[in-house]
Amino acid sequence: MVDTRTIERLRRAPIRTVKTVVVKLGAARLLEEGPLREVSALVADHWRAGERVALVHGHGEGAQVPPGLAPEQATTLVTRGLLNTTLVGRLVRDGLPAIGLAGVDLGLVHGASGAWLDGPRLRRLLDEGLVTVLAPVALDADGRPTPADADDLATAVAKGIGADSLALLGDAPGPARHIEEARARALLERGDLSPDLRARLGTALVALRQGVRDVRLAGLEGLDG
Repeated sequence: MVDTRTIERLRRAPIRTVKTVVVKLGAARLLEEGPLREVSALVADHWRAGERVALVHGHGEGAQVPPGLAPEQATTLVTRGLLNTTLVGRLVRDGLPAIGLAGVDLGLVHGASGAWLDGPRLRRLLDEGLVTVLAPVALDADGRPTPADADDLATAVAKGIGADSLALLGDAPGPARHIEEARARALLERGDLSPDLRARLGTALVALRQGVRDVRLAGLEGLDG
């Protein structure tokens, strides 16, 4: 005779696989109301669909910083202190459980290219339902904060947490389309690409070769010919 508890378990709906998404954003317009609103809406769509969401944003340029700082110190101050907190604040205001982090927090990232990343620890934060917003500031060999390459970091995060998808959006969110390795290589041979799109295609190629299953790019409209 089958135990009634066994029957009850069989009646339950199967556990749905949770998708994990890494979103890489540029930083040129992250202090503007329009792009901030669009980013927040995009993240909300993923999070409310039950997905885990990790954001990586770029570095700010041209912002006013106190005089006397070395260039790397100024970049770190703007990236972690202004851009990250502004983006997190907007997400929280819109009802999302966002947490701002840099690679130095918890020792998550070492090396300017994200050469070592504590993927399991970052994954545990995502498993708690948090939206992690990661500023590209890592620990150098001497344990000091140093600017990290945001594209390399996004790829390292996607690989390190076993993400299902990596979306490379540029400076403003827009429709992101799946791209295969052969398509990325073919587009990189063209001479009419913007530097930003060329850089994102290069990042996509690296991510695909490192085993990220689904890489998506914004800005591919009109390049099908």
